[in-house]
Amino acid sequence: MDSLLKTLEEPPRQVVLILTCTDVGRLPLTIVSRCQVVKLGAVPTAEISAALAGRFPGVPAERADLLAHLAVGRPGRALALAADADSLASRSTLLSETRALSALARADRLKEAERQAKDHAIHPEETARRLEALAGWWRDVLLVKAGCEDLVVNRDQLDDLRARAATTSLADIHAALRAVEVTELFLHENVQPRLALESLALALPG
Repeated sequence: MDSLLKTLEEPPRQVVLILTCTDVGRLPLTIVSRCQVVKLGAVPTAEISAALAGRFPGVPAERADLLAHLAVGRPGRALALAADADSLASRSTLLSETRALSALARADRLKEAERQAKDHAIHPEETARRLEALAGWWRDVLLVKAGCEDLVVNRDQLDDLRARAATTSLADIHAALRAVEVTELFLHENVQPRLALESLALALPG
């Protein structure tokens, strides 16, 4: 710690030190007092959409707007999506799986959870993407339910989101979001993947 503080106080002339954190309140005051705090927030969607149009002139305005919303304030994420020709197709597949899971009977949900657990053993990053898509979907259902459609991320799915919001209670939507959050936590803490994914599959509203 003493070495770090000394470096922060007297850094080499040619060096710029950048420390990043998600909560400055968790850092020792001895460190914070030696730094210039710069708060970085999400970039407005309109700015990201305009940047995409400038970087990729051939991208239709509607697609640029969708990518900007999917980035959720992260310009780098928007650029990565725009550069990946298969990104939206992969996302559509994940969203289709998300919608289909809620429509399955209990036994079929468990079979799907078993399949996903086998995939997780080989491609855990795919599980992360699936959970992100699932959380994003239910978050959008909540926004539609609350009358905040302008904040929806999956803007090309509005008809399905409206239909789901009309038939699902607020309590069930919150329960779905909580189930996804708990599953992410379980997998991070090395809970047996099949159990975690089965619990999630059974927790989602029908």
